[in-house]
Amino acid sequence: MGKIEGTWIEEEHKVAMLTTIQHAKATGISKNRACGIWMVNRRRMSRWWRSWTHGDRLVNGKPGP
Repeated sequence: MGKIEGTWIEEEHKVAMLTTIQHAKATGISKNRACGIWMVNRRRMSRWWRSWTHGDRLVNGKPGP
């Protein structure tokens, strides 16, 4: 997939990434390592995780105010 910095990620890809990171953590792999494998910033993943666990969708919003 390559580095995703500065690119938009579709909702289904975000969910797949969160699911695999959650599975990795359950098997003893750190979140930092799992995020490194996906080449996604841990803070970015944490924002997705917070939204996802609160029942919010992970669709891309309109940028700006």
